[in-house]
Amino acid sequence: TTEKAFLNQYVTHVVMVFSLSLSVWIVVNQHSKVRILFVGAIFCGACKSIFNGVYQYFYGFQQNVQSIQKSSLVDLGDFKGRAQETLLYADFVLSNSYAAHLILIFGIFIYMLRHILKSFVVDNKRILMWTIILVVPLVFCLLMTRSRGAFVAFFIASVITFSLKFKASKRYSVWGALALLMLVSYPSLSKIGSVIVRGEYARVSLEMFQEKPL
Repeated sequence: TTEKAFLNQYVTHVVMVFSLSLSVWIVVNQHSKVRILFVGAIFCGACKSIFNGVYQYFYGFQQNVQSIQKSSLVDLGDFKGRAQETLLYADFVLSNSYAAHLILIFGIFIYMLRHILKSFVVDNKRILMWTIILVVPLVFCLLMTRSRGAFVAFFIASVITFSLKFKASKRYSVWGALALLMLVSYPSLSKIGSVIVRGEYARVSLEMFQEKPL
């Protein structure tokens, strides 16, 4: 079914994200000498992904529609609809997956930008200015995915990340306020179509697990 097909894709994506996170943790904490090379490789991949997203937005959508119309192996309804709605997905099948990818590389992208700029720019204000300018394409691609779930996840991750700088008491207060906000927002969020669909994914995944746990 459609739900099972999308669910398998989401599970694959989660496994890939977990593998990437684990790899980064191992490299950063166990092999500091190759840390910059590893992060630099991710930065190069991020630049390619951002370029593909910008290119797709300005030049690629019409090409996608034409190639889809010529292909007999593609479900025209879904993919043609996504192309015509100009939802960025770049190297990915789904715009949500592309948005998740952009969020994962966001911090590494900014870190490497600052690291590169510091090698030939002395003034901190100029470094900040150029960092903001060069991060605009990434933010543009993220916004053009129109992934509400990604925006919410980015907000939550940002709040948690910045709260780590606070003392323990303030940190727990911020986390408690965030949890309370999510709890209060749940009745409204549960009426959104995409949230209902993801609830259906959860139901189908439970059925799949009950039918075949392994």
